Amino acid sequence: MQYYILEKACDTKETGPAYPQIQKWKKGYDKNKSDSYYSYYRASMKGTFPDFEPDLNSLVMHGWAKPTDLVSSFLSDGFIVSAKLKLLFQQFHLPPIHYYPAKVIYKKNDLIGYYFMHIISDYTDFVDYSKSSFIASGNFNSNPAPIILTSKKEYIEESEKLKEDFFVDKLPYRSIKSEKICFNAGFDQSLEGFKIGPFNINFYISENLKDALIKDSITGCDIKLTDDVTI
Repeated sequence: MQYYILEKACDTKETGPAYPQIQKWKKGYDKNKSDSYYSYYRASMKGTFPDFEPDLNSLVMHGWAKPTDLVSSFLSDGFIVSAKLKLLFQQFHLPPIHYYPAKVIYKKNDLIGYYFMHIISDYTDFVDYSKSSFIASGNFNSNPAPIILTSKKEYIEESEKLKEDFFVDKLPYRSIKSEKICFNAGFDQSLEGFKIGPFNINFYISENLKDALIKDSITGCDIKLTDDVTI
């Protein structure tokens, strides 16, 4: 099966030169309150959706940016999407997703119909580690070195060791990233989009979803053909 990587476009005629398009909160946003985005993000690190809705009032779009269906922002673990893109995604088989209304301000005006699309997607249990390839590297993939992994258990053990090297032994920061992933027979091949897990942050989409994004003229997308995922 052929897969593509869906990314937020940067510095195009559609998006404008500012990246990310959304760079800050409205003045006075309380980052420490119980329902702030940051409280939500911390709660979601357990791998489940928190039992409360994050306050996303308000995200301010840079004046040099332009509104698009997929909007780049400083928020993690999801996308800011238009109602049009939300409706398209809902027609495809994707991992668990929650959509939260997001108030977006552009040039002092409210943009209607935007959502924070939060994706919970971890398919590390379905990776054939012996047929996949990994590296250990520093920030921005500096000083990459191959690392052999044969199981998820070994990945977890090696990741913890790298954390101890950094926090305890004060060695340079390093983490494990995938170069090529081969899924085992248990992977759900009917998925039209997914993230693999902590060692790979890309959002992969099927050819069907890629074609739908193009057919519906969805703006703000950068779609790249990839061969780093096989089944």
